[in-house]
Amino acid sequence: MLTDALCKMGEYAEALSLGEATLATAREAFGDEATLTLTAMGVVAAVHTKTCNPALALPLETEALAIARRMLGDDHQHTIVAATPTP
Repeated sequence: MLTDALCKMGEYAEALSLGEATLATAREAFGDEATLTLTAMGVVAAVHTKTCNPALALPLETEALAIARRMLGDDHQHTIVAATPTP
């Protein structure tokens, strides 16, 4: 993923900008409850975590997990990923 590569290069601001733009596009195009939107939420949360901003990551992670549980159930792979702590 490009955002991951940018983070590995130390380009956190660019990674965050790309992630947030992707999330906004996914929300608009597919809605809050699409798996692509959930993935984008996880990407933005991961960038926030990597930049030592857990307070910004937590709301996205919490929202993604709640949506995944409601829409997909506890045993779906997206729910399991959403429930897994970001390294």
